[in-house]
Amino acid sequence: MTRHSLIFNHTMMEIGFPRHKGGPMFWAEQEQGLANVYSSLKALAEKYPNQPYFEPSELLIQVVESGASLKEELYFRNQVK
Repeated sequence: MTRHSLIFNHTMMEIGFPRHKGGPMFWAEQEQGLANVYSSLKALAEKYPNQPYFEPSELLIQVVESGASLKEELYFRNQVK
């Protein structure tokens, strides 16, 4: 199971994220823009350096830098394996 699917399953089943929004990763990309999510996380990581969960993931950094969608990046990673 990928980290993305773990996040999806947890948020949909455990905390009740609205299913019609497609999960938090899809919502973040569609509604907020991944560049904005990255900028927000980076600012929070600088403000709270002792809280490692604010550090943007390598996947988020790669997607933002490449300009690809999260779906495209995950598809490509699965094809390479």
